[in-house]
Amino acid sequence: MKKLFFTTLFILVCTALSAQNTISQYGQGMSATGMDGNRYDRNGNPIDTTAVIDASTVPVGLNAWKIDTRFGEMTPVPVDTLQHGFQNSNDTGGPTGHYTYLGNLGAPRISHVFFERKESSQFFFTDPYDFTVRKPSDVVYTNTKSPFTNLTYFKQGDGRYGEERFKAYFAVNVNKRLGFGFDIDYTYGRGKYDSQSTALFNGNLFAYYHGDQYDMHFSFINENQPAGDGRRKPDLRNVFYPDQSVEYLEQQYRIPCLSDSSV
Repeated sequence: MKKLFFTTLFILVCTALSAQNTISQYGQGMSATGMDGNRYDRNGNPIDTTAVIDASTVPVGLNAWKIDTRFGEMTPVPVDTLQHGFQNSNDTGGPTGHYTYLGNLGAPRISHVFFERKESSQFFFTDPYDFTVRKPSDVVYTNTKSPFTNLTYFKQGDGRYGEERFKAYFAVNVNKRLGFGFDIDYTYGRGKYDSQSTALFNGNLFAYYHGDQYDMHFSFINENQPAGDGRRKPDLRNVFYPDQSVEYLEQQYRIPCLSDSSV
């Protein structure tokens, strides 16, 4: 887990430095005052290109959105920077505990509120894993004036029954019309009972282009969902030969009883 964290952090730093260099050479952006974003800072003051770059000279501004899978309509997504309720964002039971699940991080779940349940997909086996599984309608596209990175790490419990989750999000723009990025989510829950562990990994590459007449959105989602549901592996002989050997029908039970010899 630590190796994955440091490897991802190193890749993000290298990518951010490369993207910043590309934007400084070829990027074209406008600041909030309508002036060239490459020559003026956030306050509208001219930028001295020979000076050391600090936080005040980095252009600030971003907006995010999702797209509809049927018509491709863009729905704005507010960028949440508040820390309120952050500890509940990693709860498989939901921020208010209105999901029923098997007790382990990333385990299958279902909402108590019927109207909050999502429409069944064609591959409905992944629907109970909506805590980590992403659909095209869940991809968040970001248009940013400077490279944007968000790293999140959750950990609870000890080394035997503990749970961990690492998330990384990166977005960068080539210019005002073209942008790309990636999203990584790795969930690892050891589980307290047998056959309950989860090791869920999914990655997403996305890109977009906004033209005068046409818009393009691209996303490539890769899911790897090995997980156990806490049940013992069944005997396949009961499936292929149900008439010859069915264990749970052939079991014999001996019930002890107390007898009184005086009666």
